[in-house]
Amino acid sequence: MPQLDPSSFLSQLFWLAITFSVLYVMLSRVILPTISRVLQTRQERITNDLEKADSIRREAEKMAVEYEAQLAESRAKAQTMIAETVKKLDQESQARRDELDGVLQRKVSDADKKLQASRAAAMAKLEPQAVELVTMIVNEVSNLKITQKQAEDAVKNVSVSGSYEMPSKMAAGE
Repeated sequence: MPQLDPSSFLSQLFWLAITFSVLYVMLSRVILPTISRVLQTRQERITNDLEKADSIRREAEKMAVEYEAQLAESRAKAQTMIAETVKKLDQESQARRDELDGVLQRKVSDADKKLQASRAAAMAKLEPQAVELVTMIVNEVSNLKITQKQAEDAVKNVSVSGSYEMPSKMAAGE
């Protein structure tokens, strides 16, 4: 093997030194600076991306806080509006109830007046017949003889008070 021949060691060492020198110069002047620039550019890009991400994160957190504040404010406004609307509707419904109560009271009052008038008219129509009937019944059933005037007074007294007490004169037979 020629590499192991001691007579060619010097020439091999010479070419070894030249090759390593050329390789070293190429690596140190061309390849390593290019690799350094690529690594430095890459590191700068990573740093910039991290800074952008951090600033975006901070901005997003700030926007989230603002959003939560606006949401809370909107909820408070909505609750206030709901409370006002409920209060307004309660007032309106109370006003309608009061109005309807007034209308019903007037109708009840009118109906009561009509009922009283009808009752008075019916009593007026029945009174002469009742007087005649009372006179006939009392004269027939008892030994008492009552006059038309006494029968009228008794019927009027019953129609006004709803009960009748016999006058002492009539009870005694006078």
